Amino acid sequence: MRHPYVFRPKVVGVVLAILTGPLSAQVSADPLDGTEWEVVTARGASLLPGTHFYIRFDEGRVTGNAGCNGFFGGYEVRGDSVAVTDVAAQKMMCHEPVGLMGQEDSLLRFLEEVRAFRLDGDRLRLRRPDGEALTLLPRPIE
Repeated sequence: MRHPYVFRPKVVGVVLAILTGPLSAQVSADPLDGTEWEVVTARGASLLPGTHFYIRFDEGRVTGNAGCNGFFGGYEVRGDSVAVTDVAAQKMMCHEPVGLMGQEDSLLRFLEEVRAFRLDGDRLRLRRPDGEALTLLPRPIE
């Protein structure tokens, strides 16, 4: 015979779920998760002709291509703040177009300095504390 005062974890878990609501409602949504973007302007200027900079946000990780090299790192969203961390890239050299490697280095450094984001229609703006921004458009996920 079961004693009526024995602790039963199943019952407590169900009661907690009822009192606090579904788990999905408790976890804050990350609007960047599962999205992929292409930079259209950096600091108000276009990228070098024929070059691209792609970034994908997926479950706390960023991956992409900076024009020559692939890159990866982590990210965390809190409200309208975002921090991109531990960015690392491949080490290939690309000689054309002239200036590509400088653009790539600059964009990857910029990415690590981003502290805020704003979704504005179909645009994503990543901003540093000094107000400088990257503007990105959605890129179809392949």
